[in-house]
Amino acid sequence: MSKTKLSILLATLAFVSLIAFGLWTRPKVQDIDSENFSAERVVKDIEVISQEHHSVAHPAERAKVRQDLLDRLQELGAVIIKIFEHKNLVGPENKHVVYTFDAYNILAEFAPLHADSADNQNTSLMM
Repeated sequence: MSKTKLSILLATLAFVSLIAFGLWTRPKVQDIDSENFSAERVVKDIEVISQEHHSVAHPAERAKVRQDLLDRLQELGAVIIKIFEHKNLVGPENKHVVYTFDAYNILAEFAPLHADSADNQNTSLMM
């Protein structure tokens, strides 16, 4: 085998090895007390949200989930929380039944992630 073919073969094997290593290794799981994103913290929030059905047909459960989200946003340090209420929305006709419901959007603003950022604007999260 010539030197050129051997070099190409070795380069290809090294490249394939790097790709395989990247595909089969998982990122390090952040500790729940980490300042970075933590899937463990998210799982706790999802467990609270998913305890009950909270579709438009379940307004009391939706109100509970909304309050849980508001409480969680305050725990996370939101400096401004705004609730936009949309009353008496009409859902699509389903088997000749028309229904109305109320919807809410939550806008939370947090202090800038980096105090030295050029624009120094709040970080927003809309739910």
